[in-house]
Amino acid sequence: MKFSSQKLKSAAKFYIFSSGIVLNLILFMAFIYGVYKVSQLGVSFEDVVNKSADKIYPKAPTLANLIRNITRETNDEWVFSGLDVDVWSGKGAGSLNTSIVGGGQVNQRGKVISVSNSREFLTALKTVERGQAIKLMPGTYKIKQRTINIRHSGSSIEPITVMGSELGAVMLELDTLEGFYVDKPFWVFENLKIKGVCASDSQCEHAFHVVGKGNNVIVRNNIITDFNAAMKVNGIKYGTEYYYPDNGRVEGNSFFNHSVRDTGNPVTVLDIIAVNDWVVSDNLIADFIKGKSDRVSYAAFFKGNGARNTFERNLVICRLNLKPTGGEQVGVSFGGGGTSKSACRNQQCDVESSFGIVRHNLIMNCDDVAIYLNKSKDTEIYNNTLINTLGIDVRFPQSSAVIANNFLTGRIKNRNGGTSQAMNNIVVDLSDVADYYQAPMMGDFTLKNKGEIVDRGVDLQVEEKDFCGEQRGPVGLDIGAFEYLDGTSTCDPFGNK
Repeated sequence: MKFSSQKLKSAAKFYIFSSGIVLNLILFMAFIYGVYKVSQLGVSFEDVVNKSADKIYPKAPTLANLIRNITRETNDEWVFSGLDVDVWSGKGAGSLNTSIVGGGQVNQRGKVISVSNSREFLTALKTVERGQAIKLMPGTYKIKQRTINIRHSGSSIEPITVMGSELGAVMLELDTLEGFYVDKPFWVFENLKIKGVCASDSQCEHAFHVVGKGNNVIVRNNIITDFNAAMKVNGIKYGTEYYYPDNGRVEGNSFFNHSVRDTGNPVTVLDIIAVNDWVVSDNLIADFIKGKSDRVSYAAFFKGNGARNTFERNLVICRLNLKPTGGEQVGVSFGGGGTSKSACRNQQCDVESSFGIVRHNLIMNCDDVAIYLNKSKDTEIYNNTLINTLGIDVRFPQSSAVIANNFLTGRIKNRNGGTSQAMNNIVVDLSDVADYYQAPMMGDFTLKNKGEIVDRGVDLQVEEKDFCGEQRGPVGLDIGAFEYLDGTSTCDPFGNK
């Protein structure tokens, strides 16, 4: 690793102006001098920087992140500026089989409440009953209030559905802090376009806040833009007992922002805490850059002592159209930045996650790692393609993982006592990606090098679906998110074909 004077100058300049703390500036320069002297002894500069930053992090996280930034090897040129996400036809909303969306899933009662303006819609949310559906007719619905509340519960055979007449025909413009406050079970939201329109980014926190008894919620085939945390999920206390909204599904949506979030509040598109058995699948998650405070953001995390949560077949592009601002964007995490005891499931925080799964995803263009484990035990990470990120971090003694069949740039790194078993992964420099794929920047993952990828993966125990929805396994798996036939894939991640 070559010493980057330009990155050092950039990091130092930002830190001076953002913190204004002279003492930390002195410490920063002393640290750099010490690292330089150690590097002269033949020790890897990257190892010295990262280990030192890890030790500093608990007391000075901003300084630690700036120091670690010196050795980053992601490339700002891998930004697809010019792709119009408002007319996106790749992975995300509109990409699912139409047989599972748009039908409203109305049961034997069969009642559909049609609404055509905001007042009718808000009234319907209070009166709709189990097994019924609210159908929004084409148009724009402007709503300005703190939250959008619901009143009744659905059931497993009689859910309550809120649906647009078709994807793109219904626009909800929300000037709300929390959007839909879902504290009742078995609600389905589909075919909606939801946009945050608050005067200040700090006032548009969520499109959905799923809490407490709001279990078995489904959010699918929606386009959701311009929120800090488009979906927030967490437990809540009713009387003396805590309830957690388990068994949720987030599938086939498009989440993105049109600009850097001008806020110091947390920016995590899917902020999922203390729940079990959630599945996040087939979504586009893009352009989630945080503009203030620590400037660290995530596409998604599961934390707070949840279990058996799955992140699969998603397309994450940390920087799609938005330009880097010096912050750090992380792909998916089990553990995130940690959780307070009061927010953890059953107030137990020894681990942040158990038995999580990250599989068949394409994650690109992140200033930090694509996958980050923080006190996350027994995690499975397999058949992902991770390009132009720092790779995978497994951190702290509580973290353990099986990491197999992944194609990635960057590295697989055990940190601060984390452990992993790595099998049949391909780890390359960013400059070598073009030796394997035809035009990955534009979503063309046609193989150039079949020999190292096709049938080179560790076998699975069961059949699964790859990033494109094609069957794969249990034997003869290819490396990465795509399963190939004669070196080609039917998939079109960016909707170019």
